[in-house]
Amino acid sequence: MNPRIFRIAVQDAAIADLRRRLNAARWPDEPADAGWRYGTELGYLGKLAAFWQESFDWRAQEEMLNRLPHYLVEIDGQPPHFIHLAGSGRAPRPLLLLHGWPSSFLEFLAVAEPLAHPERHGGDERDAFDVVIASLPGFTFSTPLKAPLGPRAMAAALRKLMTEGLGYRRFLVHGGDWGSLVASWLALDHAETLAGLHLSTLPLDPWTGQGAPPLSPEEEAYRAVRARHWPGDAAIEAITATKPQSLAFGLADSPIGLAGFLVDQLRSLADTGGNIERRLSKQQICTWLSLYWFTGCIASAAWLHGAGKREKATRLAPGQRVLVPTGYAGFAAPDTPRPPRSFAARAYDILSWQEMAAGGRFPALEEPEAFIASLRAFNARL
Repeated sequence: MNPRIFRIAVQDAAIADLRRRLNAARWPDEPADAGWRYGTELGYLGKLAAFWQESFDWRAQEEMLNRLPHYLVEIDGQPPHFIHLAGSGRAPRPLLLLHGWPSSFLEFLAVAEPLAHPERHGGDERDAFDVVIASLPGFTFSTPLKAPLGPRAMAAALRKLMTEGLGYRRFLVHGGDWGSLVASWLALDHAETLAGLHLSTLPLDPWTGQGAPPLSPEEEAYRAVRARHWPGDAAIEAITATKPQSLAFGLADSPIGLAGFLVDQLRSLADTGGNIERRLSKQQICTWLSLYWFTGCIASAAWLHGAGKREKATRLAPGQRVLVPTGYAGFAAPDTPRPPRSFAARAYDILSWQEMAAGGRFPALEEPEAFIASLRAFNARL
């Protein structure tokens, strides 16, 4: 298994085609005073599209991205893309960073250098990690994907990347959103390779049926709040899990369609308080959109939802539990329910527990200093 150096190089014709499509966009009607109640606001998307077409410089972003060392490797016929930064010092611990939906490796750019070379950022060289940022199969440059893969299958592929591809015997893994589910299955199926598990979301549902300890009042209250909360997020997952291809035709053919779909997700999942540019600038959003557009990954990225359901990836069997030491850093946005520690401990061996005051589903991007501090503190406890 031989990783090969990869350099991002979008063709001029693809950039010209994107601008042409943006210029020829057909815009939908919108109810009066709609705001964001029905999804992405027409006025905001119009301004973003104008910036994407007229002011956004993909080549400058491409140059910035290529300053990091990118690689491709073939694993079981699939093409994982990853960034690999060797850390400072004598013995940096290997660290695998896993994003979720609808994210990409961009989520971790702000933390990669400080994690690998803390002494260059006012820190201690002894806190250095060998940083591996993987694009989940089906996302951006980890394409084309031949068939849908669920979190458990992705975990098996990423274990091979770290051990057979990069030669690490044991490593630390962080996951957020769907990446937390992939990381959790690394811990369940490949515990011997993990030094620790660090999560910003806790995706596994513990067994609470016959033979399990009864739920406490606090745990019962959490389950009730979660049941009321999830329907608000369920619409996107329902269509991506059941009819992703029907949606993908329009999103793969129209950059405005892609932007309308993803911008609403970014605004909802990040801790934006309703103002997306509180967390993401237009340039960051357009870089995010351009990666999805130029790689054509919107369909295969969405396949994860259905594949995860078919794997029953969130459900633990009776007696099943993650035994790898687990650190939780709860960066969930204010309207996202956090589980009680006792409920999480039914599924995970909780070593450290932090509830952050700010940050949403993309904590390394939204709150990079707090994210780095949490990882370092967890690693020190290990």
